[in-house]
Amino acid sequence: MKLDSIRSLEGQLLAIACLFVACIPISGAVIFLRPKFERAMSEAYTASSAAAHDELKQLAAQLEDPAADPTQVHDAIVKLAAPEKEWLYQDWVTHPEPERVITVARLIEADPDYFLHRAEQTVVCGSEDQQKLGLRFLALSEHPSVAVRLQHLLRWTRQRHLPDAPDRIQSVLTDWVASHPKTPKSNEHSGSIP
Repeated sequence: MKLDSIRSLEGQLLAIACLFVACIPISGAVIFLRPKFERAMSEAYTASSAAAHDELKQLAAQLEDPAADPTQVHDAIVKLAAPEKEWLYQDWVTHPEPERVITVARLIEADPDYFLHRAEQTVVCGSEDQQKLGLRFLALSEHPSVAVRLQHLLRWTRQRHLPDAPDRIQSVLTDWVASHPKTPKSNEHSGSIP
């Protein structure tokens, strides 16, 4: 194709048609290889700066201390920016033992949208162990929206045919509904995909 022909309408239409034709095998490769990439995904956790790290470590210790003033801890979490909240969540995920139930409750009380969404993200994007921790965080949160979030995650993982993830989510959802009898039951819990 000469440079002059690309300046004509026919040349431009031909160039666009070539791009569309080239997109077909690329999109086919993406669709075919997607499950292989999703199975290999995991979250990577980053370290914070040294000064912020010390302050956040103190706050993390206060989160699990039953003697700490809940109002003071709540206000400290609310004042944090997203990277600091992320550090607190990552601290919980990277140090799961002993199980810190009070920490989850206080994080959820301070900012339920952020921390519940972050746990969902871990279930979707994390490795198998990270998925289990994200589900455990959701189960410990005792937040009323957990059943709906678990149903959404269950539907999402089933649609993508992720191995074992739907079974883990279904187990947590079943336990959640059994321990919270006022939880509304939906079609998703019965196993059907709307």
